[in-house]
Amino acid sequence: QYTLSNITGQSSTNTITFQSLTGDSADVILSYAMPSSSAAHIFLLDGASYFNFKNLTLKSTSIYYSRLIYMYNFANHIIIDGCNFIGVETSNSGSYYSPIYANQSNQITIQNSSFEQGSYAIMIEGTSSNNCNGIKILGNRIRNFYIVGAYLSYVGDSLEVVGNNIMDRVNSYSGQGIYKNYGEGKATISHNNIKITSSTPFAGIQLYYHNYPANSSSNAISINNNFIEVNTTSTNVVYGIYSYSSYYTNFYYNTIKINGGATSSAALYCNYSYNSNIKNNIFDVGNQYAFRRYNGTISSSDYNNFYSTATYPIYYNTNYTLASYKSYTSLDAHS
Repeated sequence: QYTLSNITGQSSTNTITFQSLTGDSADVILSYAMPSSSAAHIFLLDGASYFNFKNLTLKSTSIYYSRLIYMYNFANHIIIDGCNFIGVETSNSGSYYSPIYANQSNQITIQNSSFEQGSYAIMIEGTSSNNCNGIKILGNRIRNFYIVGAYLSYVGDSLEVVGNNIMDRVNSYSGQGIYKNYGEGKATISHNNIKITSSTPFAGIQLYYHNYPANSSSNAISINNNFIEVNTTSTNVVYGIYSYSSYYTNFYYNTIKINGGATSSAALYCNYSYNSNIKNNIFDVGNQYAFRRYNGTISSSDYNNFYSTATYPIYYNTNYTLASYKSYTSLDAHS
């Protein structure tokens, strides 16, 4: 185990890097059998800044805990690049079971890395008074998590979740591929490939109270160019994207495929969400809703491709055919 704190002289131009000499993460394997929750880490960054981790394999050999890097107390400006994280299969939830956990930390970049097992593969948490800002999750491969691939609570300005592959969830608990819970600030979730087979309720991407309570147009979130496929043989409700009580949300150029699930499932569900823009998406479902909206406001929606075998493929506070929905709302004239 390694505990890291600030070192005199560290800065953006004087960083400290832990890395594989050969550049191959398979050549450096750090493992630990964590005996308790208080010892659940390999690297502990206590207010430490300007550390880099590159091309390492970190592995839990515990039968319970998966937390491998733990950042807290404003550990800022951390880069994790090209690393391999191996947790343990678990039916527990919480930070002890997440390979990467950051609490009240900023300017964290996690990129080009792979994640296996754990409860939440990546878990970032701020508070209402201290949002985590400058979080970047880029080009990672996330597999076999128990609940959430990337869990982001009170993550604020300049969030980027881009180009990640999130696949093959371990079934038995409702969850999400990407979950953003509270947090104010401009954000982008784009070019992610989320493909899940789930026997439980699931959403590819879920927003919960984004940009609340500020409700500022300058803090819009762009969810664009994502490919989401959710497969289930159960009758549970599943969503491609679910937005609840979120403000200024832009959904552009997403492709969403739903195979199976309850008839109340939907490719996109905006529930009490406001100032949403929905354009140039492909929503392909079976006997489910291509689009659901309950209360809230849709600022614009057009040039979408809706495919559903349901009699009423649109729910806009009540059921609609595509033609009646267009007539009632004056939306989606070219869809």
